[in-house]
Amino acid sequence: MNTSAVLVQPKQGIALRLPQRPYTDGLHHCLAPILYSPETRIVAMAHVYDPAGPARYSAERVIDSLIEDMIAKDSSVKIASLRAYLVGELSDSLAMSTSRTSKVKAALRERKIPIMHKVLGGQFWKRVAVLESEEIFVEEYLEDYVRRYGEFQAMREYRLRL
Repeated sequence: MNTSAVLVQPKQGIALRLPQRPYTDGLHHCLAPILYSPETRIVAMAHVYDPAGPARYSAERVIDSLIEDMIAKDSSVKIASLRAYLVGELSDSLAMSTSRTSKVKAALRERKIPIMHKVLGGQFWKRVAVLESEEIFVEEYLEDYVRRYGEFQAMREYRLRL
């Protein structure tokens, strides 16, 4: 990734204006919600580690936190025009009513923000990056392969239009 790509660490979030681009890695039980404002080209991403709690980027607070970050970046961001994308969380986590995804989906419903695309479940780890081409690039991989052989090999790839 080049210098316009900014890593979002676990328990963190960020809002950027394209061509700056957020990305995160190591999504296993974690979730990466992404919000996009087409009018302002502001994109926000978090790496949700905590399913609950007072943390700014916990599943219970992440959507409000990302919206605040976006508005701080550009006050003309309108909640009514935001689009959401969800990436991450393994299948066994998704089944629980207390999952990160269920909490984030509830917050999005409450604010009437549509979910445009989801890449959820499965047993693979995920890496997600927003590209300058206004796409979200998702790679699924086996973490064990990376640990054992020291190299990354994507098992599946997705390109989602913002």
